[in-house]
Amino acid sequence: MANALDDNAMNQEPTPRGGRGPMVTAMKVVQALIGVAGLALLGLGFGFWGSEGLNFVRLHEQLGIFIVVLLWALAVTGLAYGVNRVRIAIAVLWGFVVIAFGFMHIGMLVGDLHWIIRVLHLLVGLAALALAGIIAKQISVAAMARR
Repeated sequence: MANALDDNAMNQEPTPRGGRGPMVTAMKVVQALIGVAGLALLGLGFGFWGSEGLNFVRLHEQLGIFIVVLLWALAVTGLAYGVNRVRIAIAVLWGFVVIAFGFMHIGMLVGDLHWIIRVLHLLVGLAALALAGIIAKQISVAAMARR
């Protein structure tokens, strides 16, 4: 009987305090949502470059904010799992950069050179997605180490 309980306990996800809980599962859901929203943002963004889909700018903005909120959720989870605090701080600050640049980039370098701002906008967004992936991976590694 004790052996069955031990086997069952080994299959449970660890939490930061060593008990059972849904944090790792929630982190995986957040990571999946970031991936889906990120693909949607890229599709919309490339559509805008071709002057298509300009009616969806508001959706693009809202998805960008959604990704930032999810990035911050990963950062909080990362704190609970002992992810490097500098990396967490970068993620939080980068979220503010994404939002600020996202709303301000339209008025930057207007004219023939605006393509530079478009590329920077793309790179800022891709960096946020990459940062989310890095933090999610470190959470997974920390969770595995606690098993």
